Amino acid sequence: MSSECDLETGRHRSAAHCCNTREETSLDQTWDGVRKLRGCLDEEDRAAAGDVRLLRVLKIGEELGEAAEAITGVLGANPRKGNSHTWGTSRRSCATSS
Repeated sequence: MSSECDLETGRHRSAAHCCNTREETSLDQTWDGVRKLRGCLDEEDRAAAGDVRLLRVLKIGEELGEAAEAITGVLGANPRKGNSHTWGTSRRSCATSS
């Protein structure tokens, strides 16, 4: 089955007819949440119009860096810091990133 995601709507497009499965419902709920978050960001945005996308990409990169730091801490992969995190603190850190 050939499929792709419509980035404009966040909806899944498929070449074959699909039934409404739990996965599709979950994906719809996820994209609904993404759209709500984007709306909140757009309402509070103080950046110049041309900088908005750049700033959002940078923010995603920042959050990814924090997740990487937490996982590195769990694995003790940084000899200077050792085991600085647990899986529990890593999950909480990722869940509260903003």
